[in-house]
Amino acid sequence: MITMMFSVWLLALLLCGVHLYLLARFAKRLGLVDLPSERKKHTGAVPLVGGIAIFSSVLLITLATQSSTMWPSDQNVAIALGAFLMLLTGVLDDRRGVGIIWRVIAICAAASLFSFGSGFNSVALGNLVGTESVTLTGWSSKLFIMVCVFGMVNAFNMLDGMDGVLGLNLLCALVLFHGLIGEAFSIEEIAFMGALCAFLVANLRLWKILPRCFMGDGGSMCIGFVVAVYLLSAASSQLGSGKLLEPVTALYIVGLPLVDMVTVTLRRISDGVSPFHPGHDHFHHLIQTYGIGKPARLAIITGLGALYPMLGVFMHTQQINTTTQFWTIVGLGLTHAVVTGYRWRQVRAR
Repeated sequence: MITMMFSVWLLALLLCGVHLYLLARFAKRLGLVDLPSERKKHTGAVPLVGGIAIFSSVLLITLATQSSTMWPSDQNVAIALGAFLMLLTGVLDDRRGVGIIWRVIAICAAASLFSFGSGFNSVALGNLVGTESVTLTGWSSKLFIMVCVFGMVNAFNMLDGMDGVLGLNLLCALVLFHGLIGEAFSIEEIAFMGALCAFLVANLRLWKILPRCFMGDGGSMCIGFVVAVYLLSAASSQLGSGKLLEPVTALYIVGLPLVDMVTVTLRRISDGVSPFHPGHDHFHHLIQTYGIGKPARLAIITGLGALYPMLGVFMHTQQINTTTQFWTIVGLGLTHAVVTGYRWRQVRAR
């Protein structure tokens, strides 16, 4: 089993590395490059092909390992189609820009593909606030799924503003979740981890043969969608291998990108600024204002990002009640908002 997992991981690593190398050579011709600007301080034109390379590598390995006598399940087909729609929307946004209305329509369409295609028809949230258990059915569950997908897509899109941050946070969350829950990795997860490692090698320039690449909106939107439906599935007994965690615990798995997205959104609305307007008020931007070096910033953000899933899974395994888990993460979110808000006011006053 371990040998097979390593083989899949290594194959995904090599396959994604080849894809990154080839796609980077044609990125400029395709208009998929990120140019430096006043807001973007990197050097030179950087290919925005990380998301395409990861998606194509995982898809090829998934199809190759699929039994020839068995069609993919409706759930997997729905997820693959939704992920491709998010990838396509993000790639078009990277290339020529896509208006917010069209982005919202695409996200809702991807969420609907998963919701209706997989037969996901109810969401049991539990006793969140200490009054009574909440279960959403029918159209209310469909709307909730859309909100979850929209939130995760934008949270991961916002998090992807510094080399290595998105990839390392994803790896840590996935490894910690499986390690602490004790659930075996699936083929798709191993392939994703291998492809993600190849992207990190290119993104962080750990091996000069691979050109530096960015994830791009295509990658962050696609991964945000997949993470959202993965957590929805893990928190439900309707799909996959059964219920693995409580819905409230899922909030901890993506704790840092979630609380930062909510904090930035509310702060911008209170300032009269569009939540979708690019800015320098994200957590990774504010840490940079302290003059901390890039490796240290990456370690701090990754370490803090890992604390959320560790705390969430610990509370889950210790069978802490849902209400306590919910108000704990609300408290962590408020603390995040106060601390980052204080620093943001200091930066703006300069």
